Amino acid sequence: MLFRKFFTVVMFLVMLPLLSACDDLHPSSEDKRPPVVPGTPGSSVGQLAPNFSLFDTLNNTVTPVPDELVGADGVVLYFTMWCPICDSHMSHMRCRISSLYTRT
Repeated sequence: MLFRKFFTVVMFLVMLPLLSACDDLHPSSEDKRPPVVPGTPGSSVGQLAPNFSLFDTLNNTVTPVPDELVGADGVVLYFTMWCPICDSHMSHMRCRISSLYTRT
């Protein structure tokens, strides 16, 4: 009985800061994000990819020409190499994706 009261008090003290951090407990359906303008650089659907550079496997800087990327699909895979299960799953996904997105 004493443990139950203690547990209730502790849970209340833990939940109180979490609930007080919420600035609006009654959200509206209004979308407050800025509008997406198609054709402008950005990360939303319909926007153009911003200019970027990356390194290839030989540590050379590669800067794609924007015309090369028009109409191209992009896939970003986030995974860990230290987890054998994750690595085996991602190896399978890499094989499947590479067969779908190879340039002809």
